[in-house]
Amino acid sequence: MSPQYKNKGFTIIELVVVMAVFLFVVGAAMTIFISIVSNQKKVLSEQQVLNQVSYAQEYMSKALRMAKVALTASDLACMGSENSGYIYLLTRYDVATQTFKGVKFINQSGLDESGEPICQEFFVDHENPADAGTPLVIKEIKNGVGPTDITSADLIINYMKILKIIAHILVKKMSLLSLIKKLLEYLKI
Repeated sequence: MSPQYKNKGFTIIELVVVMAVFLFVVGAAMTIFISIVSNQKKVLSEQQVLNQVSYAQEYMSKALRMAKVALTASDLACMGSENSGYIYLLTRYDVATQTFKGVKFINQSGLDESGEPICQEFFVDHENPADAGTPLVIKEIKNGVGPTDITSADLIINYMKILKIIAHILVKKMSLLSLIKKLLEYLKI
C-alpha cells in the first residue's frame, strides 16, 4: 500500500469505541432528563397540596377571626338559643371517636341578603357522605346553603378532630387565637 492511503478513514475498532462512548453519554443524559422530569412532577404535586392546605388554612383562619358573640335573635337562630354569649359552637359529634368534627360561628365580615352576619360552619366529612370509602374533605355551610367543599378529594386528609377539651374552653372567655391554633393543630393532613 502506498503511504498516502494509509491514514484515510477510521478503523472499525475506533468506530465501535466512539459509538460506545457516544451511547454511554446519551444514555446518561436521558437518565438524568427522565429523573428531572419525574422529580418535577413530584414537586408540582407537592406544591399543589401545599397550595390547597395554605388556602384552606387561610380561608378558615380569616373566617374564624371574624367570629362574633351570639347575642341577637338572628345569631341565636344560627347558634341555638341555649348558646347565647358563645362565640363558637362545636358540631358533628362522632360517638365512635368521641370528638367533634365541626365548628359553627357567626361571621361578621360578610352580610347576607337581609343585612345580617353570616352563619358559617366548617367540618370534615367524606366527599360523598353516603359512601364512607370516599376521601375526607373539609366542607363549609354558609347560612344553611351547602355543604361546599373547601379542599379537593386529591388532598388526602387522614383525620381532623376538635377534641372534647376545646368544648370545655369554648366559653365566653375563649381566646380566638388559641382556638385557631388548636383547630390547625388538630388538622392532620
